[in-house]
Amino acid sequence: MIQALLIAGFLIMVYNLFASVSMRRKIAGGIIGTRLGQLIAFIALFAVGYLAIGIVVWPQAVGTPLLPLLLSLILTFGAVFVFLVLRLVRAITLALSA
Repeated sequence: MIQALLIAGFLIMVYNLFASVSMRRKIAGGIIGTRLGQLIAFIALFAVGYLAIGIVVWPQAVGTPLLPLLLSLILTFGAVFVFLVLRLVRAITLALSA
C-alpha cells in the first residue's frame, strides 16, 4: 500500500508539473505568470522529493510500519492539494480573460 501511495503521489506530481508548465506558456507575464513560475519550481522540487522519499522508504515498506504509511499519505494528499491549486489558478485565469 505504501508503494502504491508513493507511486500515485509521484505520478500526480508529474502531471501537475506538466500541467503547470503548459499553463505558464499560456500566461504571458504579470503577477500570475511570475507566481506560476515560482509554483513550477516548487512542484519540481516536490517531485524530486517524492523520488528521494520513495528510495528511502521503499525497502522499509514491507512490514508497513506507521511512519512510512503516514509519510506516504501526507505526500499523496499534498500532490492532490497541488492539483487543486492548479485547477483554481486555471479557473481564475480563465475568468479574468473572459
